Amino acid sequence: MILFTRFLILCTLYFLPFTLYFLLCTFHLLLYFSKLIKMIKRFLITILFGTISILGFSQTNIKIELQKILFQPDYKNASVGIQVVNLESGLSVFDYNSNKLMIPASTQKIVTSAAALEMLGADYRFKTEIGFVGELKENKELKGDLALMGGGDPTLGSMYFSNAESNSNFINFWVQKIKAAGIRQISGNIVLDASIYDSEKVPSTWIWGDIGNYYGAGANAFTCYDNLFRITFKSPERAGEATSIISTYPKIEGIEIQNEVVSSEINIDRA
Repeated sequence: MILFTRFLILCTLYFLPFTLYFLLCTFHLLLYFSKLIKMIKRFLITILFGTISILGFSQTNIKIELQKILFQPDYKNASVGIQVVNLESGLSVFDYNSNKLMIPASTQKIVTSAAALEMLGADYRFKTEIGFVGELKENKELKGDLALMGGGDPTLGSMYFSNAESNSNFINFWVQKIKAAGIRQISGNIVLDASIYDSEKVPSTWIWGDIGNYYGAGANAFTCYDNLFRITFKSPERAGEATSIISTYPKIEGIEIQNEVVSSEINIDRA
């Protein structure tokens, strides 16, 4: 028993330095990793607060700039509502009267354009279809009606588009297509199908002062020439004198215009 006890004491004395060394190394490793974890935490916290500060500074700048615009004396009697939203986070960056009901005016074009892109796609093209009802004879005479189905194409005759189908000669282009189909003569009517839109071209809620301006034209299945009829006047130098019409566009055969426009000292567009 005494020998066994001595043996245990000797083993303990022999392995004690190794045990102490192991424990010391373990302590240093734990201490090192503890410091490392603290450093990582500090680094992440620094980045987090830095990002928040940058975003906050950016949003503050937006708020300041918008407030400079909205709170100008010129707008003191105006009704203004605006909301700026971060698309990634969904959070509101700036909000001013965003729940107030207002007439959207041209800002509505953003919604309608987005809806058109979503429903029709970016590659959608308007179509004006031409057909006939009746019988096409061997002598290329159509015994029946020629039908044009309007598709609301806004490019027909428009000054903003220049391709072959949409320039000022779009009617001649249609005639070429009709001839190419073998039709040289029509013994019937030319029928315009405008059913793509309802009968109310101009909503009753539109302001009367807007309807007479170039931007107040209603939608139509056969929209052409930007829904405008342009009249060019020659105006005398003195105000109140009769003007004369120099030209009209597009040319419409047989139209007669009774001109009662007099000259004015104001020579700018007040639309």
